[in-house]
Amino acid sequence: MTDIQLAAVPHALAGRDVLGAAKTGSGKTLAFVVPLLEKLYREGWSLSDGLGALIITPTRELALQIFEVLRLVGKGHMFSAALLTGGKKEFREEQRRVPRMNIIVATPGRLLQHLEETPGFDASQLQVLVLDEADRILDMGFSAQLNAILDYLPQGGDRQTLLFSATQTKSVKDLARLSLGEAPQYVGVHDKSEHATPDQLVQNYVVSPLEEKLDMLWSFLKSHMKHKVVVFLSSCSQVRYVYECFRCMQPGVPLLALHGKIKQARRTHIYFDFVRRPAAVLFATDIAARGLDFPACDWVVQVDAPEDAAMYIHRVGRTARYQSGGRSLLFLCPSEEEGMLRRLEMANVPIKRLTINPSKTTSVKQKTAAVVASNMECKRLASKAFSSYLRSVALMPHKDIFNVSKLDLDAYADSLGLPKCPSTKFLKLLKEEEGKEGGGGEGGREGVRAKKNKSRALERLKEKIKMERAEKAGGKRKEEEKGGRKGGRKGGSESESEEDGSSSDKEGSEDEEEEDEGGLLRVKQKHAWDQEKEEEQDAAVAAALAEKAAKKKLKEKMKLPPVGKPVGQNKKIVFASDSEEEDEEEKEEEEVKEEQQVEKQEEEEGGEEEGREDMLTLKAKNEAYVQAVQRRLQASRGEDRAAERVRVREKHKKKRLRDKGERDDEDEDEMEGGAVLGSYEEEESEEESEGEEESEDEEEKDIEEGEEDEVVQQKVKRSKPLSLQEQEEAVLRSLRGGA
Repeated sequence: MTDIQLAAVPHALAGRDVLGAAKTGSGKTLAFVVPLLEKLYREGWSLSDGLGALIITPTRELALQIFEVLRLVGKGHMFSAALLTGGKKEFREEQRRVPRMNIIVATPGRLLQHLEETPGFDASQLQVLVLDEADRILDMGFSAQLNAILDYLPQGGDRQTLLFSATQTKSVKDLARLSLGEAPQYVGVHDKSEHATPDQLVQNYVVSPLEEKLDMLWSFLKSHMKHKVVVFLSSCSQVRYVYECFRCMQPGVPLLALHGKIKQARRTHIYFDFVRRPAAVLFATDIAARGLDFPACDWVVQVDAPEDAAMYIHRVGRTARYQSGGRSLLFLCPSEEEGMLRRLEMANVPIKRLTINPSKTTSVKQKTAAVVASNMECKRLASKAFSSYLRSVALMPHKDIFNVSKLDLDAYADSLGLPKCPSTKFLKLLKEEEGKEGGGGEGGREGVRAKKNKSRALERLKEKIKMERAEKAGGKRKEEEKGGRKGGRKGGSESESEEDGSSSDKEGSEDEEEEDEGGLLRVKQKHAWDQEKEEEQDAAVAAALAEKAAKKKLKEKMKLPPVGKPVGQNKKIVFASDSEEEDEEEKEEEEVKEEQQVEKQEEEEGGEEEGREDMLTLKAKNEAYVQAVQRRLQASRGEDRAAERVRVREKHKKKRLRDKGERDDEDEDEMEGGAVLGSYEEEESEEESEGEEESEDEEEKDIEEGEEDEVVQQKVKRSKPLSLQEQEEAVLRSLRGGA
């Protein structure tokens, strides 16, 4: 057992209230988990008894870590346990199971939500209340939530309260809020030790201008690529920017980011991923500064200075856990060195200064500028990181350490890769608000932070409610005006309608008051400027309604007669209130309308005649085009037939010449053999006549066959791309079909 366990567990088992203080990594979790399980076991606590023990922590990751320890230690018991840390999807599932839980580990916000909204969740029988990192839960950040939670719990005398932290509070005011017993036992095992931090932790700091911090961080990571490093920054926007920018530059080591704007499932995955890795870099805000146990963490680097010595102790406590060693490095601006060292010395924190060799550092200004220029998301994150850092410095409570006016903003913007310095108008507003809330103290800082976090959504909600109420009021006024006009026309029913309207208005006003009382927000008093705006709106609405009624009165006319009646019967109805001037005006309006109708009819008739003429000209053009195409087709067909005849004649002529040449050769052979010339000539003349007749018959057949071949070729070519002639024929057929 560790020192804090040896000192705190006996008092807790005896039923006393305990205030435990010990260094980081000293085993405080077991100092309250073991007594908690033992007390419920002795009481014979069962599922039907409800909630028996409650553990509250400031962060989700710490709650998850405590829950894992509780499961490991209490696996031999039959108690039911739950982890409540947040998330919209899980809330409905939790509501069904929470009333049956014996032990709950929760963050303040989610616990209060269940106490207010979950039916059947009763904490009146609570036996043990544990506040881990009690100083953080009791400060201004969780004060409203903690006060609301305590209203649902039994009084201090009816329950046991255990408070543990590395920087324990002794404020009487804070302890009185918890209604502790008469003599709470304070256990501070390391109060008399020489240092407030673990002895095996080596602590150093370097002084660097603000614009050179990224260069030093990059150089440090490149020289410690085989180590597990936690890098603390002051805001979520800075964590996101540095993570994305360094990831684009690829340092050669796994990079992770942990901050409050990540969803719960992703945060849990990142936490366990970093725990499992032998070498990695985790960029984090102060949500990772309290209670988390990172095994084999070698370095803790604080790029932005902590707000006070207590936060410094919690940050460096992520390394050098229990008996293992570790190192920490703090980056300080020249304006922060003196004040921060003085406060660390008062808190018994040993720290030494290191000097950096300029030749070993690498400038990344050009790389960051290139990343920001090529990536619009990185540019947006760089601008938000710039603003959030200045806002965090302006909200720091200790002005002797943190002073925005001493920072070189242009150089800092340039180091982030921004082409120019973003606007800093918000600093003036923060200073004014800080002065109103308390002028730089802790209360002033928390007041400004709380107002900054909730004012935006609250103002938007108020504006939305005002707009909805104004729309409802305007609609009711219009309905009243319409009801008044109808009542005036009916005559005797006017008084009755006024009475009904007044009664309905009263009922409506009563309903609105009831809704306001039951709603989330209620405007208790109207300001002078709101009344002036409403009066102006009422006057404008009244003027518009009066003008509309006057126009409608002038346009009251009789409807057109039904079909079959002469137009002369269409007479105007003359009311007793109408004057002769109104009659003349109406007559003039009727004449103007009749003239407009006549002109419109003439224009329509002229348009119809023009359309007919256009149709005739279009048809004539189509017919002329069809005739021209037909003529071209006929001419092309005649030319094709003549060419075919010439080709066939030439073919047969060549054939006859070839046959004649063969015969001449045969005659020569016969003459050499002694043939009779007379008989040969007669035979030759007969053969020539027969050959001419045969050739003529063959020519006629070939011409007929050529024409048939043309038809067959046309049929075959239909599957092939169309020629110019065939395209013209297709156009001709389409025009005939359209006509």
